[in-house]
Amino acid sequence: NIGGFLMAGKLKHEHRIRAAEEYGRKYKQQPFHIKTLVEWCNNYKSQRGKIHRFTQTNNQQMGNILKMHKDFIYVKPSTWKYVGE
Repeated sequence: NIGGFLMAGKLKHEHRIRAAEEYGRKYKQQPFHIKTLVEWCNNYKSQRGKIHRFTQTNNQQMGNILKMHKDFIYVKPSTWKYVGE
């Protein structure tokens, strides 16, 4: 953490991944359009009730995050499903 900026690396998408997993658990086994997950992340509230600073994303970025995540499976273009616990 240099000068208040997070360094790009392993934890770069930690908050986005956490928000995506929460969304996945809430709508478990239901296929979803990536746009609904992006809207969820962009409106994700912190514990204080404010929009979270590090969950803002877009369709392309979220698609790349989901591709790397073992608990999300690709169903068809722009449609994914959470299969985690």
